[in-house]
Amino acid sequence: WFDILQRRHNQKLTSTDRSSGLFFRSKSNLISNNCQALIERNITQTEMLVNLREAILKIAKHFKDNDHEGYTQQNIDLNVDYSIESHVKDHEHYANISLQKCKRAKALLDFECQDSNELGFKKNDIIKILSMSDEHCWIGELNGKHGWFPAKFVQLVDERSKLYSLAGDDSVNENISDLVRGKLATCIKSIFEHGLRKTSTVLGGICHPWLFIEEAALHAINKDFDSVYARLVLCKTYRLDEDGRILTPEELLCRCIRSINYTHNLAHAQMDVKLRSFICVGLNEQVLHLWLETLCSCTDIINKWYLPWSFLRSPCWVQIKCDLRVLQQFSFTLQQDFELPAAYRQLDVLSSVRDMLMKHHLFSWDL
Repeated sequence: WFDILQRRHNQKLTSTDRSSGLFFRSKSNLISNNCQALIERNITQTEMLVNLREAILKIAKHFKDNDHEGYTQQNIDLNVDYSIESHVKDHEHYANISLQKCKRAKALLDFECQDSNELGFKKNDIIKILSMSDEHCWIGELNGKHGWFPAKFVQLVDERSKLYSLAGDDSVNENISDLVRGKLATCIKSIFEHGLRKTSTVLGGICHPWLFIEEAALHAINKDFDSVYARLVLCKTYRLDEDGRILTPEELLCRCIRSINYTHNLAHAQMDVKLRSFICVGLNEQVLHLWLETLCSCTDIINKWYLPWSFLRSPCWVQIKCDLRVLQQFSFTLQQDFELPAAYRQLDVLSSVRDMLMKHHLFSWDL
């Protein structure tokens, strides 16, 4: 009996040792797999940052090659400022530009003046806007001459008085569209997709960064509903309200999303197209980096849409913001509806101007 009990005891010890060995090996493998996954995620994140930086530098080179004079005059600095103070300067820079309140518009068509009070110009001329008090006829300045002209013959360059560059206008230079909607937009999309939860709330379990952007922007706007949404409703042109105050980055974000959804939904555009248009508008207004800050500051929404190890949920988004800040030095004029079918783009300028002329009996303009 003693031998039998001894053998059973030894078998139990052997079984326990095997179980312990399997447990520790399993735990070791789990730790090893977690470490490997962490390493792979770090490599992926590094590649994303490198690709984003390369896309930004390619855009900078494009401006330098195609608008060297403007590039030199603006003292472009491609070094990235990662300091804490730089984030305070962001809003100061935005406010300082906005205070200039000097609007410019690009001519969409040639306009030959028939009267000494009219201002003639050629297509793509940049006109300084002196008065927009009349809905149809604005007063402007070009080459030292003042005069009025049909408002629908021009398109505002931006909201905040930035300089104009042919290199950043996709209606003049198609290369900038390829650089922005191609390389840059692809890099930004990959960052927004990194760690994005695959929820069942979307049909087929498909999830897209645009849905997050919509919800995060709505969350940010609801924090100060009266001063943002209500003012946008009152602002017929979505440019300036009655007191003439320039829109804040958050207000521009609200207007951008509403405008894109309106135009792109009519054309049944995919969310990828909406995201690229969103990036273009952000570059036009020089606030893409500020929009990223607004979106990533919505902690509850970020946690809902992204996994803990994602880019946008980690402090890494601050680095991305600093990289994108470099692009605010360049003057973009990118069409929001560039990728939409022709039938869904803005109405033909000439036909709308003819309607306006008939309405106001202004027959002196030869169309």
